[in-house]
Amino acid sequence: MNALVINCSPVQNGAGHIGYYIAPPYRGKCFGTRGLGLIADIARNVISEDEIYLRVHKNNPASLKAMQKNGGYIHHEDEQFCFVRIKK
Repeated sequence: MNALVINCSPVQNGAGHIGYYIAPPYRGKCFGTRGLGLIADIARNVISEDEIYLRVHKNNPASLKAMQKNGGYIHHEDEQFCFVRIKK
């Protein structure tokens, strides 16, 4: 079964988590980038902050690339994560 599930209620209630999994046959086809772009567009309309805050494991360069393709930049990092921000 293929599905994209978008749930914005946590973001609307003051906290959010954007998590996604792209099955191996669908990787490299920009599904993660497009899905993140859709949810970022929704988040821009419901959050009060000036930026969308994201975190990605350093061992997940594909997700970091998806964030960067959606306007994200690495704000800071630690040993395990890159902390990314996308301007509204």
